[in-house]
Amino acid sequence: MFPDRVGRVILDGVLDPEKYGNRKPMKWAEVDVYDVDFALKSWTEACAGSQNCRFSTRNDTSSTLLTKIDTILNTAYEKYDGSITAIDNLDWSYDTIAALMQALLGSTMMVDQIGSILNASEQYLFNLTQPSGKAVPPNISFPMGKSPYNTMPSYGVVPPDVLSNIAVAVFCGDTVDDGSTTTEDVFKETIRISQSVSRIFGSLYPLHGPRALCHKWTSRAVERLPQKFNKQPKNVVLVLSTMADPITPYYSARRLASSNMLGSKARLVRLNSIGHSSLSNNSTCIFEVVKKFVDGTPPDDAGNDEADVTCNIEQTVFGAVPPTWPQFQFTQTHDESSNSARFGTSYSLFFLFASAALLLLR
Repeated sequence: MFPDRVGRVILDGVLDPEKYGNRKPMKWAEVDVYDVDFALKSWTEACAGSQNCRFSTRNDTSSTLLTKIDTILNTAYEKYDGSITAIDNLDWSYDTIAALMQALLGSTMMVDQIGSILNASEQYLFNLTQPSGKAVPPNISFPMGKSPYNTMPSYGVVPPDVLSNIAVAVFCGDTVDDGSTTTEDVFKETIRISQSVSRIFGSLYPLHGPRALCHKWTSRAVERLPQKFNKQPKNVVLVLSTMADPITPYYSARRLASSNMLGSKARLVRLNSIGHSSLSNNSTCIFEVVKKFVDGTPPDDAGNDEADVTCNIEQTVFGAVPPTWPQFQFTQTHDESSNSARFGTSYSLFFLFASAALLLLR
């Protein structure tokens, strides 16, 4: 990397660069699901009571919707009989229903389809609990006739039978050698994550891309970037994130922009909405911040590790923005303090970002 040649860089949908470059894949697997439960709760806040949300009645609240979702998932776990639907041969197991929700939470264009999935699942699984114990699998109509498995990026929740070998080679080849990890360790970590990090989505860990396979991947890239850098880029980097990104959590963007990594060479912009990257929602505020940055005027530095700019969206797919979204406050619930003390100001410039990166060399 050439920090002196950096002109304008925008990172949107950020993976934690220090963890990616320095830690064995199993040692930071929980990052994958940091925000997913919170994103689902935020979705229920937008859905509750809205006539535009298929899963809600007039009297529903976020709490009642979460209870209904729990009931559906518990029934799927206990009663699912192996039947499949005609759409992409999807089954109706706990894993598939939860994985579809996680995938849809990342896309504004399809997030309203969560209601369709839950309604169909509820009806089908209810029929399974009746004396006959049989039900006809429902067909769900997705936009363009494709499920999220075909329309979402390949690094999200991907069924093991279609997992890309290329993704395994790139991800595992670029990470730290994980030869000491066993398959038993993978299962133990999955249990820990589902118990202490994400109650609903933690058990999906083996579906989260190639991470769970790296302990069996024996090759590593011949050339890997040095894992510690003491230099900072010539100009300010703009770091963007939603408050509840189900794929790359806000925690990672905040950590990258903190005083222990990019510090004064970063400006953190938080969009108070759910979705994967700031591009998942329309926001006049984000548009103006990005436009000014590209034109040469970065936001002012707030002088701390919190967001330098906070943006809101004009509306959700269901209508008005829930009052809780603009009031979002980040809570340090992860291992940020210990990591900062351990690694100081060293950081990897191997930035991974899922959506948009704009580089203008001067």
